[in-house]
Amino acid sequence: MTQIFIALFGLGAIWMALDPDKRLHKWAPLVGLAGQPFWAAFAWETQGWGLAALVVAYTAVYARGAWVQWEARRWLWRKFGTPSETQCHGCGREMTRDEAFHYVTHCERCEGLYMQAMEDAA
Repeated sequence: MTQIFIALFGLGAIWMALDPDKRLHKWAPLVGLAGQPFWAAFAWETQGWGLAALVVAYTAVYARGAWVQWEARRWLWRKFGTPSETQCHGCGREMTRDEAFHYVTHCERCEGLYMQAMEDAA
């Protein structure tokens, strides 16, 4: 039964991360995180200590992905102010709703601003 949940959560996370609908991307790390207890149980049952180390590593990666997809937006908005729904915060260019959702606070021209803000956060 554990292996079924491992497969469902793992494949679900990959499916969402690779889906053309960018609105699903933010859910991928949360689905991946939901599968980690099943991986941990499997590692414990099989005494696979190398696998247990990988569970810790994958959990950290999924947690970072969740932070980037959910909290990073709020952090950037607190630091730089909330952008309008369809306006680039960096250069003011009007973006489509999909672009505004995907790029958080910047367009392709302003990628440097976003990357610098993420480096400053670290």
